[in-house]
Amino acid sequence: MKKNINQIKIIIGFTVTILPFLFLTCDSPLGLGDRLNLTGPILTIIAPVPEKEDQTDIQVGDYFELKGITTGEAPATRLEIQMTRFDNRTNTLIELGREWKYDRIWQWKKDSDVSWQHYTQDNYQGQGFSNPVWTVSGNDVSWNIPISLHELPKGDFFISIRVWNAAGHSDSNSVVKIKVIHDSDDPELTIVRYNKLLPGNGSAGNPDIPVEFLVDGAGSLLEQIK
Repeated sequence: MKKNINQIKIIIGFTVTILPFLFLTCDSPLGLGDRLNLTGPILTIIAPVPEKEDQTDIQVGDYFELKGITTGEAPATRLEIQMTRFDNRTNTLIELGREWKYDRIWQWKKDSDVSWQHYTQDNYQGQGFSNPVWTVSGNDVSWNIPISLHELPKGDFFISIRVWNAAGHSDSNSVVKIKVIHDSDDPELTIVRYNKLLPGNGSAGNPDIPVEFLVDGAGSLLEQIK
């Protein structure tokens, strides 16, 4: 009986000594596996860009190519692009239903009345763009996709781009939002870095970005450039 008690004490002592190392050294051979990635990918938009360094507006037509890269502790595996239009008469954002996404393949919805479809050159024939690209290199991803404003009303549009990793994580660094002034004669596009808002002049022709567009998924308001 005494021998059994001593064995139990030895087992308990061994367990108490080893367990802390198992939980605190996840990257070691004695750990529980790979370190958990709780942060989302870092998203950067690299095109379109202004023609000159001192410019913020970018001239685009009905079609333009949107390019980006992501970095982080794990590669991005999913991307969504959503678009809304600013109604000057009601000072509200109108959902257009035109969206794009990458989730193993590129897909899009031309409007809210159609289902998701494969997005290829057939959707923008004759515009000189190649098929959308998603290239993974380690934890880095480079991607590009032609964006179509064709057949949409002229005016101010707001486009939100967000990425996730395989664990489903996405944070404030995983989002970039752009403001588009769509005009057949002289269209403009202004890139708005997340947490850095380019101020508008508040006029009907070039309104400030509506407050509801400036709130991220966590409810944090974007910080304006002073």
